[in-house]
Amino acid sequence: MRFYVKTYGCQMNVYDSDRLIDVLKKAGHVYVEDLEKGVELLVVNTCAVREKPEERPFSFLTKFKDKARFFGFGGCVAQKLKEKVFEKAPFVNFTFGSYTIDRIPEVLERLEKGEKGPFDLTGFDGYPASRHPPYPVHSNGIKAFVKIMEGCDNFCSYCIVPYVRGREFYRSSKEIVEEVKHLLDMGVKEITLIGQNVNSYKDPERGIDFPELLYELDKLDGRFWIRYTTSHPKDFGIRLVEAHKDLEKLCNHVHLPFQSGSNRILRLMNRRYTREEYLEKIDMLKKEVGDVAISADCIVGFPGETERDFLDTIDLLEKVRFDLVYSFIYSKREGTKAASMEDSVPLEEKRRRLEYLLEVQGRISLEKNREEEGRILDVLVEGFSRRDAGEVSGRTRKNKVVNFPGGDKLIGRFVKVKIKEGYRNSLKGVIE
Repeated sequence: MRFYVKTYGCQMNVYDSDRLIDVLKKAGHVYVEDLEKGVELLVVNTCAVREKPEERPFSFLTKFKDKARFFGFGGCVAQKLKEKVFEKAPFVNFTFGSYTIDRIPEVLERLEKGEKGPFDLTGFDGYPASRHPPYPVHSNGIKAFVKIMEGCDNFCSYCIVPYVRGREFYRSSKEIVEEVKHLLDMGVKEITLIGQNVNSYKDPERGIDFPELLYELDKLDGRFWIRYTTSHPKDFGIRLVEAHKDLEKLCNHVHLPFQSGSNRILRLMNRRYTREEYLEKIDMLKKEVGDVAISADCIVGFPGETERDFLDTIDLLEKVRFDLVYSFIYSKREGTKAASMEDSVPLEEKRRRLEYLLEVQGRISLEKNREEEGRILDVLVEGFSRRDAGEVSGRTRKNKVVNFPGGDKLIGRFVKVKIKEGYRNSLKGVIE
């Protein structure tokens, strides 16, 4: 059966889609990268973090419902809506979550034999990763995601993840190390460890924690980089900072979401740290590691956010001087605690605050990138530049995008690049 997979959402969804493709290929089905070339099965893997992304997969399937015989609907939206998926899209044949991907080939066999379904494979009965790495289609062959955990136990008041991904589940470190070895044997140069809260990781068999896992991976042979995402500030401590200082292969970039600079809003969000504690961790990181890039997530317009609360967030931006901040207007998620709070901030005011935050952070990002000018940096070349066919593009250890003149022979290699110009979202350089 020829099949196509459309992925929405975060790195976890990308990983799950890679795993789905691998499972179906091993069952004898044929993966098609271009939907227009004809398929029998069309699958969407979805994200439920915000409202608009939740609706996109339904629009996509409806648009292409005459393009295939069978349809699958998976991911966080499926886990959230369950049987309501079939009400919104009656032509869907099965739903699934990250725990049940291995059961999809069996469902396809039943559909091909004439069973009507629909089949509901949502739930948390199964295993949310692959026991048989590597994935033949994993990422682009240069970079790869490796899931080390699933779910979240934090229950931030705005977040749907614990309800659609389940409680925290940790893979064994032995299994993770074996998967990374396989990917390195395939030629992968950058491994990103992923999970909803990677620094809460605890090996269920050996008891080692996240910093210890990083030390084990750093010992593997070959030249490659290690990244990870996402972290929670309450679990970010000195031992992880020491790993950044000690380990050769661990990149000097930390993504540490703060969500709000106001202690009052942080309490309402159930984040379980204060702005002062967050700033202490950032100061510790900068003092111990030195040259490190810091990025974060931030929510604007959370229920009850006053102008004072918002200005506390702006003040945090100025104090930390993040290299990059992903900022979003608060999106109500039914089923979360925040959904019952009075959303007292008008939409226009939310937009104004977001625009101002983007302006402030844009200035800081530009200043931070200009600090890189004149430096000679290691860059992992990922492909051609989107804007100039005569240039290639890659990232530094600090996760900054660099564009510079070069050809296809550089793709997948580490090269030395001298930075000539720093822009708001990228760097410009030449091979040294």
